[in-house]
Amino acid sequence: MLGETSCPPPNRRSCKRPQDLPDGWTVQERVRLSGKSAGKTDKFFIEPGTRKKFRSMPEVRRHLGMADP
Repeated sequence: MLGETSCPPPNRRSCKRPQDLPDGWTVQERVRLSGKSAGKTDKFFIEPGTRKKFRSMPEVRRHLGMADP
C-alpha cells in the first residue's frame, strides 16, 4: 500500500526513490550472499505499477524516453 514501510530482508540494503525518476519508482539494493562476489551489491530500479526491474539508470532512461546526461 502507498506510504507503508517495512524492514527490508537481510540481503536487501535499502528501498528508496532516486530524485531524478518520476514518483513511485524505487531502488532496491541487494547484497550478494554467496560466491566470489559475496558482499557486493546489485541495484535494481523498479517501475511502479508493472514492478518491472531495470539494472541501470541508462536502461531506465531508455524505457522512459529520456535523454542520457
